[in-house]
Amino acid sequence: MNLNDKSAVFPNSHYSAKRIGALLTEVGLDYVQIESREIQSKWYHSSETETDIFIWFNTSLQIIKQQVLHLGTVVEWNQIEGVRTGIILETELSSRSPQDSSESTTAPSAVSPGKIKESTSDKIHYDQKIQQQSLKIAMDIVENCLCLEAGLKQKLLLNFYQIESLDFSFFERLKSKIMKIFKANL
Repeated sequence: MNLNDKSAVFPNSHYSAKRIGALLTEVGLDYVQIESREIQSKWYHSSETETDIFIWFNTSLQIIKQQVLHLGTVVEWNQIEGVRTGIILETELSSRSPQDSSESTTAPSAVSPGKIKESTSDKIHYDQKIQQQSLKIAMDIVENCLCLEAGLKQKLLLNFYQIESLDFSFFERLKSKIMKIFKANL
């Protein structure tokens, strides 16, 4: 296999944001009680493109955390740290060391129906500096996700937009994109 041929490494055009958005479906809605607060979470998934969107809401239905996972990359926004990027590290679990599983992510693993994933745990390694390309891909996926309601989609994009370390040209393109979505939904 030629590693310079992206179609061989990433079959089925994984990087077509329109295709990824069209394939995402809502697969989970959950309510969790954490320290006397109820948290609502939504999960959107496409096993074909190895893509997930997770959104956590407080009782006022304000987004408190969001993640886009695509092909092992993570783009996250939360109320405390803001925007972060990273990668998912899959580690093997040993039946002799159950403490390893306590470091796993709280997000569900994307497992195809009928398959059981018992021998691994996913951990997120966050980058020291935001990876602009990962952020752009995540925003393109959100923008093209057909199953997200327009108002929710706009909030997700605005959260990812809250970044200070991007170069000016990227920032301007991002602002223009968000304004187009906003105007289209009026």
